[in-house]
Formats: sequence, C-alpha cells, structure tokens
Amino acid sequence: LGSWADRADRLTVVRCGTFMQASAVLGNTVLIFATPLFVEETDNNMVLSAVGIACCCGVLEKLGASLTDVPVKRDWGPTLLWHNSELLRATNTLMSQIDLTTEVVGPFLAGMVISLCALREWSPSSHVPSQNVGYVLVGLANMISFLPQYLLLRSVYFLREEIMGRKSADVTKEKPKGSWRVWFHHPAGVQLLGLSYAVLYLTVMSPHGPLLTAYLSDAGLSASQLSALRGAGALAGVAGVTVQPLCFGACGEKGSNLLAVSTLGVSGLAAAASFALSGVHDDHRVLFLYGFAFFVVLARPGLYAFELGVLNQEQELVDEKCRSGIGAVDNALTSAATLIMYIAGTVLNDTSYFGWLVNASAACLLAGVVLYSLWCMLFHSHKHRHVAEIDDHGHSHDGHIHVHHHAHTTQAQRMLDEEGWHVHVHFNPVWRRGFSASANN
Repeated sequence: LGSWADRADRLTVVRCGTFMQASAVLGNTVLIFATPLFVEETDNNMVLSAVGIACCCGVLEKLGASLTDVPVKRDWGPTLLWHNSELLRATNTLMSQIDLTTEVVGPFLAGMVISLCALREWSPSSHVPSQNVGYVLVGLANMISFLPQYLLLRSVYFLREEIMGRKSADVTKEKPKGSWRVWFHHPAGVQLLGLSYAVLYLTVMSPHGPLLTAYLSDAGLSASQLSALRGAGALAGVAGVTVQPLCFGACGEKGSNLLAVSTLGVSGLAAAASFALSGVHDDHRVLFLYGFAFFVVLARPGLYAFELGVLNQEQELVDEKCRSGIGAVDNALTSAATLIMYIAGTVLNDTSYFGWLVNASAACLLAGVVLYSLWCMLFHSHKHRHVAEIDDHGHSHDGHIHVHHHAHTTQAQRMLDEEGWHVHVHFNPVWRRGFSASANN
C-alpha cells in the first residue's frame, strides 16, 4: 500500500483510506448492535465468527489509516511546506499536540456516552445491552467524523493543486518497487532511525497499555487511579511535544533527539528499579509501585519528543518519491514490536513474570538510545562538493578531495549548485570526520 500511495494521485489515496476506515468502523458498529440480537452466547461457532469479523474490520481500519495518516504526515506536509522548514516543524508540533489531546478527550467523551446510556438504560430491545447502544452511538459519531476529515484534506489539495497534483513522471511510470526493498536500500541511514524508534514499542511500560493496566489492577490500584495514570501519561506527552522545539533551538536536531531518547531510557531504568524494589520490600510495595508508575509517566515526554524529532528528520531525509512507502514500513515495524510484546504477555501470563517483561522493556528502551546514538556517529550533514572528474560520487571538502560513495535523494540532487556544492546527510562516520578535519588543518 505504501508503494502504491507513492505512485498514485494523493487525493485518490486519501479517498481510498478514508473509505476503508469508515467501512471498518461501520462494520464493527453494526456487529456490536446486531450480535446480541442474532447470536446466542452458547453458540460458540457464531461467537467465533463475530470475533473474526471484528478482527477483519480492525485490520481494514489499520490499512485505511496507512493510506490517510501516513501520507498526510509524511508526504503532504513536506510537499506543501518544503520552502519553509521552520513552518514545517511548527506544523508537525501542532499536529502532534492535537493528536495527543484527542487521545485524552476522545476516550473520555466516549466513556461518558457509554456510561450515560448504561445509567439511563437506553436500549431499543431487551436483547441489546444498554452499554452496547453507547458503543453504537460512539461508532456512528466516529464514522461521520471521516466526512469532514476528507473534505478538509480535499480543500487543501485543490487549494494547492499545482503542487499536490504534480508527481514526477519517474515515479508514476517506473516499475513498482516494494516498500521494504526501498527502505532497505535508502540512503542517509533511515533504517537506523526507524529501528531506533520502533524498538521503543517493545515495552509494557505504557500508561494506557493493557498489560500494565491489567497488572496494576491486579496489584490493587483502583479504576480512578488507573484513569489518572493514563491522563497523566497523555499530558506528559503533550508537554514533551511542546518542549521539543525549545530543545531543538538550544541543542540542535541531533542534540534534542539524543536528550529526548536518553530521558526515556533513564526513566525506563528507574521504573524497572522501582518495580524490582517493590518485590523486595513487601512493607513498602505500594509506595514503590507508585514510584514505578511515576517513572512510567516521566518517560512519556521523552518518547513523544523523540517521535516528533524523528518525524522531522525523516521528512527531510526520505526521498520525496517514496515517503509514504518508508512511512508504511516504519508503521509496520512499530506494529510488529507491539505484537511481540502482546505475544510475550500472552506466554508469560502470570503476574510473577511481569518483572521479566519490565526488565526486557527497560533493555529495549536503552537499545533505542544506542541505535540513535549509532546513527549520529555514522551519519553527518555538512557542505561538500562533488567532483565529477574523479568519480560520480567523489566529493571534496574545503579543497581536499575525498572519494566517498553515497547515493542522493531527489531533493539532495536538486540542491547541487553549478559548482557541485550542496549540504545533505550521508554516511560519514566520526573517524572519517576526524581525518577530514586533520587533513584540512
């Protein structure tokens, strides 16, 4: 789908994705309403069929999201705002803040509707539980919301149709390449960037994660305390996204991202230590669990700030011909990481094993720090000159010519001036930078 989205008309891609998402939500909504009417609880085959249909609708919704969320975030923004990187970053920040805010407000409003229906016992039939009516109302509202979403994107498309409707002939006519193949061969180390972010999803230490919620509920935390934990995590995420531009101004792109992911890693270590202590000191177990929850929340600003930072970097680094494909691969990596943790939680389903999952989560957060640090050491952006007389990929620095083989994205190739100078990120490890500096001196 990502490969197709890179070659197809942008509005057609969004139209297909929106239709898929709305259809999936409608399917699940009808299923929730109709199942109590036509399916007996004792009919295992019908129950399993209903679950299977719900899973298929979920898959359809996820695929539809890959045709709306990914292209809009990865392709539409850079295409519209390529001339103003500061405005692009500000737009990314605002969109992230809106996303995180709706993650808090949306479930809260949905919960109020479902609770109100259950409290008032609103139901058209005695066979349909009143809370199911609430789910149906929420589903219908969600389905209707796709219409203004599509209309807004459509208006943006036609407002800048001269840019949005134009795709390179090389992209539309060339033989389709799989997104994974494009991702694997892409320059500038986007593979390390994607992995450094995806590995952060190999964790059970998420305030809204079902595994953590189940464990803390079993440990004695009340529903209101768990809700407060989720809300605090979301608010902490908004704070991280808000502060990220300030860190960028003070530390630069690499520095701000390193600070964010390091904060996440350290918080994960502290959370793991608090959890370990809760199992050693029974008298203060609840206190250490509160400390564990505190550090879980403290990790959220680093996570969302790093997510925003990686998005900013990939918008600049990824070739404009394959932005949706690379974004789809990144989504697949994070989904795979989440699936791995769910499988681990299913296998290690006893609460006595939860400490193993916490320790593994902390190790994966540190792995994210290592992977991003490795990218910083291996890839570098600097001004250099390509010298065609020596080699198609040769380039010189301050008069000293070095032959380095690195590929160019469409944007990097376009930035070459008449003398062959340009600035872009390419493979240039720290030891080579030191050699170049000593040679230039």
